[in-house]
Amino acid sequence: MHMFKLKPCNLEFVKTGTCYFENSIVIASSPETVFDVIALINPHHKWLPWFKKAYWLSDGIPAIGKQRVFQTYYINLLEEIIDCKRGKRLCFWVSEASIPLFSQFLEDYQLTQLETGETSLIWRIYCTPHRQIKLLYPLINFLLGRDFKKGCQNIKMICEKENNKKNLFKS
Repeated sequence: MHMFKLKPCNLEFVKTGTCYFENSIVIASSPETVFDVIALINPHHKWLPWFKKAYWLSDGIPAIGKQRVFQTYYINLLEEIIDCKRGKRLCFWVSEASIPLFSQFLEDYQLTQLETGETSLIWRIYCTPHRQIKLLYPLINFLLGRDFKKGCQNIKMICEKENNKKNLFKS
C-alpha cells in the first residue's frame, strides 16, 4: 500500500495548524486508565467509530519517538509520539497516511486528575488539509468533528467500565 508523507509537526504546530478540533469530557476513572485506553495499551479498546486496529512498532509502553500504526476502515496512519507522560499527556503527529487528506496532523490528549477522583480529558486535533482536497474540507471537517466527539464518549464508556471492573475486584 502506498503511503503519503506528511510534513513533520512539533509542539509549536498547535499555533499554526489551520484546522482545529477540541473535545473535553470528565471521566469517572483514573488518569492512568484513561491514558492506557487512548494509547491503545489494550488493542481491544476500540473507541473510534471507524477504528479497525492499531499496533506499536516496538514493544513496551508508549514513549517519545515511538511509532504506532493506526488503521481505520478508510485510512491507515503512521504516528510518532512527540510528548508522553502516562496519566498526563499523549501527543503525536502523523508522519504518513494512505490517503492525502492532510499535509500536517497532530493529536494532543491532556489529562488532569480532579479533586473528585475523576479525570478531565481534553483532546485537541490540529491539522492542515492537503491542498488537493480544500474544497471538500467543510464536509471532512463535519465528519471528523462528529467522529471525534463520538470517540470521546466511547473513551468515557470504556474507562468507566474498566474502573467498575477494578472496583468489583477490590470488594
